[in-house]
Amino acid sequence: MAERVSACQPLICKKCEITFKVRKNLNAHLRQCHPEQVVQVKGSQLCGLCDCTFRTVALLHEHLENQNSVTLQFVNRTFYSEEEFVNWKLQIEKGSQSSFVIRNFSVKKEAGKKLCYYICHRSGSFKPNGEKIHHMKASGSIKSGSMCPAVMNVTAVTVDGIMEINVRYQSVHVGHELEIGKLQLSKNERVDLAANVQLGIPMAKILDKKRENFSATSRLSLTTRKDLHNISRDFRVGGETVQHQDDATTVAMLVKKLMNETSNPVLVYKAVGENLLDYPTIHQEDVLLGLMNDASRKTLNYIGVHV
Repeated sequence: MAERVSACQPLICKKCEITFKVRKNLNAHLRQCHPEQVVQVKGSQLCGLCDCTFRTVALLHEHLENQNSVTLQFVNRTFYSEEEFVNWKLQIEKGSQSSFVIRNFSVKKEAGKKLCYYICHRSGSFKPNGEKIHHMKASGSIKSGSMCPAVMNVTAVTVDGIMEINVRYQSVHVGHELEIGKLQLSKNERVDLAANVQLGIPMAKILDKKRENFSATSRLSLTTRKDLHNISRDFRVGGETVQHQDDATTVAMLVKKLMNETSNPVLVYKAVGENLLDYPTIHQEDVLLGLMNDASRKTLNYIGVHV
């Protein structure tokens, strides 16, 4: 208990006795108000080619180019919808057999600005979850133990309802191989597999079906029984309906299940982010789901004749 209290104690500037809750704020204060005091900040960005560490990824980029003769490739792209950016990102990940995850983000509501910083999912080291015993996979951790220089710096600005997304992308990976087996199944792939499990298809048959359409560049082709067990657990598959923390995912799975039934009751379905050309009054952020079973159809036919 004493250690926890001491960890929460404020940090004090020895020069002017101003207190700070976060060390980075204290360091910024020292650099601005007391530049004569050298602030020693330990770098956490470990180079994948040597033992050097750096405080920022920008310094790591500079080190790789100047000291290790690595030619980095920077690309600037602009998009005008989140859907357009997401589709581009998925294409990049599929083409390079990699994945980019959000490291940190910030939102400035008054300026209508959102900043997201994506890093390669192989960056970093494996960290056990608390005291819980975690057995390492036979194939090893997906973490490379160093900081991969492949990153995406994304700035989204919305003015008068018009969005502009600017991306600064560095595409070269360092410190690990691009292995399809180290990727995670995508959200859509997991939803599809969960729907198959919910329909009662045996796991062995699901796996055989995926291997029949084997592709060396597809993570779906490497689906394992462990993947299916994890998906069954995460989506809580097994009852009359599929329970999931994400309501949109629950609806998508239920619709997929209904559409596979002999008497498909789904008339129309649109998820968030999709566009329906036949329904111009339905906006991109709306959800549209229309159902009609046999009883509803008979009632509608009766009313149509007698009204």
